[in-house]
Amino acid sequence: IKGPWTPEEDRQLRMLVNELGAEKWVLIASRLGSRTGKQCRERWHNHLDPKIDKSPFTAKEDELIFKLFAQFGSKWAEMSKLMPGRPDNAIKNHFNTSMQRK
Repeated sequence: IKGPWTPEEDRQLRMLVNELGAEKWVLIASRLGSRTGKQCRERWHNHLDPKIDKSPFTAKEDELIFKLFAQFGSKWAEMSKLMPGRPDNAIKNHFNTSMQRK
């Protein structure tokens, strides 16, 4: 399936991750029945994981992203390791939509 995730798919994905852990993506996808393992992994790590900080980026985080970009370039996954709670995709999107203009 392509397109937006439904609330029911999100509910089922949360349930399956609680049951099986956040590692067995092919098994989770087969149980979900409507998405691939990659789609499930990305949905979890970028949107559903309760550890994700969904608050707006702070000025201090913006400053850190600029420093890390100068150090790593566009290695978003490396940056996310140094910014707990911020997925690589969120950092990339924030940088490309708002910070690049600065």
